[in-house]
Amino acid sequence: MAAIERDQRLNARLTEQEDRLLREAAAELGKPVSRFVIEAGVEQAREILADTRLLRVADRAAAQFEAWLDAPPQKLPAAQRLAEVDPFERA
Repeated sequence: MAAIERDQRLNARLTEQEDRLLREAAAELGKPVSRFVIEAGVEQAREILADTRLLRVADRAAAQFEAWLDAPPQKLPAAQRLAEVDPFERA
């Protein structure tokens, strides 16, 4: 497997408590702090983007559904004939 080139940097300032928390969690997983932070951040970013994309699709689908509901009904001759048949009448 080819190595992924990582040529971008990200710098962050954090409190002593945040630093301690991240270091402790990374140590629990046996990972370097930078790898732990990157993986956690990337995972959360993917979840957020997936959720917002899903909501955008849901909004579009809801708008389309509302348009269908608001549209005048289509005439369906076969359905009209069925509605006129008495289901209790013997053939």
